Amino acid sequence: QNLDAQSILDQADTLAFPDSVVNYLKGDIGIPPGGFPEPLRSKVLEGRGLTPVEGRPGASLKDYDFDKQEEALKSKYGEKNIASKDLLSYALYPQVFEEWKDFEK
Repeated sequence: QNLDAQSILDQADTLAFPDSVVNYLKGDIGIPPGGFPEPLRSKVLEGRGLTPVEGRPGASLKDYDFDKQEEALKSKYGEKNIASKDLLSYALYPQVFEEWKDFEK
C-alpha cells in the first residue's frame, strides 16, 4: 500500500488495522515493557472511539462459565467435535473459533 512509518502515523485513525492489533494497542493483553508507541496508540484508539485499558486487563472481565459454554458448543457443533482446547480457543477468540468451525464444515 506504499505506506511508510510517517504515513501510517498520519493515517492511524482511519487505516484498517486488524482487530488483534487494535486490541493489543488497547491493552487487552497487557502493556509491553516500555509502554506503547505514542502517538500511534492514541490515534488508533481515538479513531475507533476506544479507550485504553487501565490496570490489569483481566481485572475488569466478567466471570466466565466454562461449563455452560461447553454445553452450548457441544450442542452447536456436536459432542465429539469439542475438546477442552476448543473451549479455551472459543473463550479467547470466539469469532475466530466460529469462523474456523464453519470452515471445517
